Amino acid sequence: YIKDFADTAVMAKSAGAEIIEINLSCPNVKGEGMVCYSKSHVEKICKRTKLAIGDTKLIAKIGYFKDSQNRLLEDILVSVDPYISAICAINSFPAKIYKDSKKSPAFFFFFRLKSGCRVDYIKCAV
Repeated sequence: YIKDFADTAVMAKSAGAEIIEINLSCPNVKGEGMVCYSKSHVEKICKRTKLAIGDTKLIAKIGYFKDSQNRLLEDILVSVDPYISAICAINSFPAKIYKDSKKSPAFFFFFRLKSGCRVDYIKCAV
């Protein structure tokens, strides 16, 4: 799957993209975790992708890191510094989402009672 990131970035560049963002906060599948928590995978993905796209700018999107993960985050950022132009932080965070003031669930999936709540939505609601 590491090659998939590079191949997709090449396709985007071929289509005219001037900047490529790779989403390392996925997959975020239950039981598998997020790619961005694996320093070795993040480094391999960023390096291979950057080599494939040359001088096109590369942005790495990462997920939320808890305070207890600060050292891991620092190590990852140092390891990918030669390959990326910027970091894109999370654009959502998991929260219970209700559809009304009675706290009726907005989602009726028994396996998913939480969803990513968009940051721009929160900003507008504040």
